[in-house]
Amino acid sequence: MKKHQMLLTCLLVSSFNIMQADNAPKSDGPIAGNQLFELSKHEQELLAAKAAKGDSEAAFQLYQYYDLVASDRIESLFWLRTAAGLKHPIAEYNLGMFYLDNKYFNLPQAKQWLQQAKRDGVLQAEKELKKIETGEK
Repeated sequence: MKKHQMLLTCLLVSSFNIMQADNAPKSDGPIAGNQLFELSKHEQELLAAKAAKGDSEAAFQLYQYYDLVASDRIESLFWLRTAAGLKHPIAEYNLGMFYLDNKYFNLPQAKQWLQQAKRDGVLQAEKELKKIETGEK
């Protein structure tokens, strides 16, 4: 389980849009990783409006905020499902991995989202599907 959480966190960080680095907090010292995902109430509202118009990246940013900063599991899952439904490849992968978690285990849903992520170019999704097929999961 910890392996999956670490992998998901790495994927979240690596999928973070490089252009947003300009918006990162300016500091001379180190910053915590979740500070990169901080959003003001106004930014949350703007992203929600964009997501409502079909912007998968906006939905994914809200997922990252609620998962990594606000630690709100219900909102996080809502935005993860929204981003995946809008064809965000990393969201598709993360949702598939979510459904492989023992607490939320749903193999058909996991396979569906991992297959979609694979079709959308997420290489790790193919590896996870092979693990499922060979019984490693």
